[in-house]
Amino acid sequence: MDTVHKSRAMMTGMGALAALALYLWVQIGLAEILAGRALLFGVVATGVFFAALLAISPRMTLRRAAAYALGQGAAVALLIVLASLRFDSLDTFIGAIFPIFSGVILCSVPLPFFIAHSQGNWRDYAALFEQAWDIVMRYGVGLLLVGTVWLLIFLSDVLLSLVGLGFLDLIWEIEPIGFLITGAAGGFGMAVAAETISAAGAGLALMLLRPLLPLIVAVVALFLLALPFRGLSLLFGELSAGMTLMAISAVAATMVTAVVDARGEAASRSRLLAISARVMCVLMLVLGAMAMLAVAQRVLQYGWTPPRIYAALGAVVSLGYGLFYAAEALRGDWMARIRRANVTMALALILLAALTLTPVLNAERISTASQMARFDDGRTPPERLDIAGFENWGLAGQAALADLTARSKQAGGEALAARLANPYDTADMAAPDLLGLRAEVQAAVPLQPATAGADQAILLQGLNDFTLSEVKSACARPSGDLAKSCAMIVADFLPDLAGNEGVIALIGESGDLVLYGLSQDASMGYWAQTDTIGSANYLNGPEAIAALRAWQAAPPQLAPAPIMQVPFGAGGLILLP
Repeated sequence: MDTVHKSRAMMTGMGALAALALYLWVQIGLAEILAGRALLFGVVATGVFFAALLAISPRMTLRRAAAYALGQGAAVALLIVLASLRFDSLDTFIGAIFPIFSGVILCSVPLPFFIAHSQGNWRDYAALFEQAWDIVMRYGVGLLLVGTVWLLIFLSDVLLSLVGLGFLDLIWEIEPIGFLITGAAGGFGMAVAAETISAAGAGLALMLLRPLLPLIVAVVALFLLALPFRGLSLLFGELSAGMTLMAISAVAATMVTAVVDARGEAASRSRLLAISARVMCVLMLVLGAMAMLAVAQRVLQYGWTPPRIYAALGAVVSLGYGLFYAAEALRGDWMARIRRANVTMALALILLAALTLTPVLNAERISTASQMARFDDGRTPPERLDIAGFENWGLAGQAALADLTARSKQAGGEALAARLANPYDTADMAAPDLLGLRAEVQAAVPLQPATAGADQAILLQGLNDFTLSEVKSACARPSGDLAKSCAMIVADFLPDLAGNEGVIALIGESGDLVLYGLSQDASMGYWAQTDTIGSANYLNGPEAIAALRAWQAAPPQLAPAPIMQVPFGAGGLILLP
């Protein structure tokens, strides 16, 4: 057997063995795995070992690859088990989700360093760059082949079933077969990819990515130019906005890295791409700083929680890339400096991921201490305590709950006791913010008729904070000759329901007319957001502005809807226009 076929057979066998190991762990059962940390160690170590072995073995001897993979599997499994000690049960630990992100980083980012080390220099950027892309593409091809094989199996079964020879049920009945097919196909695909892709395949991926950089630069520049005119209130302090900025920073860093390539002679020769890359490096610093401010303001307002801690770490990484890239882009030999910065940031990412699994960055302990400090000094009243959060924050959260329970039994602890009795009731937590936001919207939105303020106040309770913020933003934004891009109509749209209904109309960022219907049942104190139907839902540009202008000027006249129904129970069958 020649070298090529031997390599393919080895990778196919490794893939099948990895899948069989996964099947055996499944057979042990998740409940048993969660019952003991020794089993958790075994599951993580096995998974990391085979994932690393399949990734790096085509680029070194099997014995050396096994040594690297074994060390990585043991290290990651130990860190995962260490992090699990923060929780009283492993199912709660796994439900925390965020440690899994750290584990994925520790499984993937070190792999190119292993290959570069085996080649003599673990800091060789050219080797790190090429091997990182090589691993990504080999895994991509492996997954593609797995999908193709299963598609062929399903189609073959459908065809043979026509003559009574279907075989798919047999595969499902003999459970290991499905795992073995998946693993063998994945291993074989990775082996073939390792033989054929190499640097040329990675170069193809880079050639496809590079032309997208000027587009990303234009989008980010347009965003930053428009931001002062649109207002910062919906950006700073919003965790989702911070996460979006981090995601764009990650995409930008990938694009810049694609232009810089592994070495000077391979870098893009396009002047446009070189200028775009340098501009993007500077813009990344702005994006990273804004992401940091968005997360920081949220923390200042509400304190630390595990999601905010991980978001803050992501913002630190984004800001780190921005600082390095901006500083190096303004100097000579900037491409070489960017390559060195990438190595530094990759090592920093590995270190941060490892620290989150140690007591140094115990997100649950830090979050619990932060929330309890805010409660103790009065910044968080009892009715806004995140009791449900404490329940999910491991041993630190349990200790805080025990402390709060003891305090609730003391004199003056009635409000705290009420909150502990209703840990999942978030109405009180959100009420102060929602009340203020509703009041701002009620004061800002043009109302027709102007005398419907009482109904307006009730109907606005059907909007959540996200939609209220959207309406508030539209009311502060001009459109055409309109000073405000919003309006609200109150009328008896649904005669069969008690009380009046309402429609909020606003012009979105794209120029479309956006409509929100609101209804209420005064007898039950019920209000809700409902759908709107009709051609007004599709107005855009001048037509949308004209409709909004008319609704701001005077109450519209109501007319019966030309619609019939087939009576059916309490309602009927209706064909929507």
